[in-house]
Amino acid sequence: MQDPLSPLPAPLVESLSSLSALQRQSLTRYGQLAQESFQALTEADASVALASGPWQLAQRLQHQWVEDAQALGEWGSQWQRAWLDSLADGAVASRPPAPRPVDEGPARAISRAARAGR
Repeated sequence: MQDPLSPLPAPLVESLSSLSALQRQSLTRYGQLAQESFQALTEADASVALASGPWQLAQRLQHQWVEDAQALGEWGSQWQRAWLDSLADGAVASRPPAPRPVDEGPARAISRAARAGR
């Protein structure tokens, strides 16, 4: 089976690999947070755990989301630089967007005919 990333330039492949690693790290951190929260809720005094546990979990999750958003933003910047460098090097061919079919109403048909000189 052929690697779908093989036609891409090396900097882009490296960037996609780093995104995959970033996703794995994020999932691992969320798993650890969930496990720690569950342990805290089961081991602590029920009244204390219910009073402070959800709030602490929410704060930790918010902190994790901010870290993940920053890491994803940094990755996006790296990807953009790698893509632009690949375009500049000619390693990736830029393509114009595919033409979209346009519903031609009467005004558009008249305008097109006028431009064609009919």
